[in-house]
Amino acid sequence: MKRIGLIVGILGFAVVSCTNGAQNDNTATNTTNTATNTSAETKIATENKKLRAVGFTVGDLSNPFFVVMGQAVEAEAKRIGGKDVTVIVASSAYDLNQQANQIENFTAANADIIVLNAADKRGIRPIVENAKRAGRIIIALNSINESLNSINESLNSINEFLNSVNESLNSVNESLVSTLLPPLPIQFG
Repeated sequence: MKRIGLIVGILGFAVVSCTNGAQNDNTATNTTNTATNTSAETKIATENKKLRAVGFTVGDLSNPFFVVMGQAVEAEAKRIGGKDVTVIVASSAYDLNQQANQIENFTAANADIIVLNAADKRGIRPIVENAKRAGRIIIALNSINESLNSINESLNSINEFLNSVNESLNSVNESLVSTLLPPLPIQFG
């Protein structure tokens, strides 16, 4: 018997380790994802229990990056739990209702672990909470691109603020120069 807590850590590592070097319009190019176990404190994580099933839901399985992640989750689950482990890989097509149904189905099918890349982080929260209450371990994947976009937006706001301050300082500087330095008389001749 393997500890589910150990499985969560290893599966999380397997998912974090996935990157896709392909460069075309359908891929998350060279993106590294972070895995977060949002239910490490659950009772099931501390029990000795054999891994029976893993559910994996992502936004779009036509994206090769998600396909590689799904393969990594399946390979690691089978390595840890044996060939009898059931791994269900599903695409939500970035549809919140579809992903909610998938998570409910994983829960009903007694998946021990549910790995997801949320179609809607806020909207999926109640379904994830229900799965956690049912004893499921949730591993949420968040793309580093989302974090980088947020940082970029913050930097743009800071840049706009600094430009505004710079314009104000230039205006003050012009006022001081015109006030402190009288105009020079122009002489012809």
